[in-house]
Amino acid sequence: MKTIGDTIKELRLKAGLSQSQLAERLGISNQAVSKWETQFSQPDISLLPDLATLFGVSIDSLFGYTKEKMYARIDSRIASETCLTNSEFAEFEKFLLDEIRDDSSHYDATSTLGYLYFKQSEGLAQKASIYAKKALELSPNSKADLTIINNASRGALYDWDTKNHHELIDYYQKTLRIAPENKRVYAFLLDNLIEDGRLNEAKDYLEESYQKNPDRLNDYYSILITEKETSFSSVKTQYLDLAARYPDDWRVLFSVANSLSQHECYEEAIPIWRAAFETQEKPRYTDYHYAMAQCYLRLGDKANAIKAYQDMLTVLKEDWDYQFGAEVDRIQQKIEALA
Repeated sequence: MKTIGDTIKELRLKAGLSQSQLAERLGISNQAVSKWETQFSQPDISLLPDLATLFGVSIDSLFGYTKEKMYARIDSRIASETCLTNSEFAEFEKFLLDEIRDDSSHYDATSTLGYLYFKQSEGLAQKASIYAKKALELSPNSKADLTIINNASRGALYDWDTKNHHELIDYYQKTLRIAPENKRVYAFLLDNLIEDGRLNEAKDYLEESYQKNPDRLNDYYSILITEKETSFSSVKTQYLDLAARYPDDWRVLFSVANSLSQHECYEEAIPIWRAAFETQEKPRYTDYHYAMAQCYLRLGDKANAIKAYQDMLTVLKEDWDYQFGAEVDRIQQKIEALA
């Protein structure tokens, strides 16, 4: 396995520095650098920031990693909810692209790279929104800044030609034709067809899903399509009956609670959100409690909203071992704002 001494030598040569030149920049002896590179000793921890800065890399990248540890490091870092630094992103991207170049059918590298790009785009969107909001304060009523705020925050889109999902729908339809084993595609395809109001096509694919993808969620989509054709009030009882029929399926319960919440039936949605959480296998998501907090707030119940946020922190700690970090801080800030 590559040692820190190997990495320092590699970075030194890449920077075109001799051992004496590196030593001079760090304020140490030539012998110290030589000992690092021959594995006789390792640099003092206090020198790591200077080494990383000098070579333009992260401190972590100075240490050798097996491929398995590198994947674990990338996954852990992406899941941390904090934005990657430019050097971290570049390091991870290069590692994964090298893996794919060595083996174009490498699933883990390909999937992780997609995850990396997605998370980085989310972080950049958050930054875009922050600075566009500051720009709007400096120049009120700026359409350009309002557009960035809205789009970066996934706000509602007005223009039909830009907000419909025809390209994604085409991709899902093609996927089902050439790779029908991707049965989960049916739910994603139905979501987008229904969102775009293409209800006749949604009915056709739902019928196909009943045949090729037996799943309880098909019953939910059947009610959802009817709702879009008629009204929510005409199918509300059907949603509640569906939740009662499948009390042990968190996906169905989640979907029903989602529909109830979207139509301001907060009091009826809350116990179903809670039941969905209780029936999901560990590690469980925090979406349920976040949704319950929003329901309570719209009912004017701050105390229970705070309790829901506190429960989110418990789930993060017990199910995900998250006790610190950006997500924990974000929830704490919401609690403090309501207290």
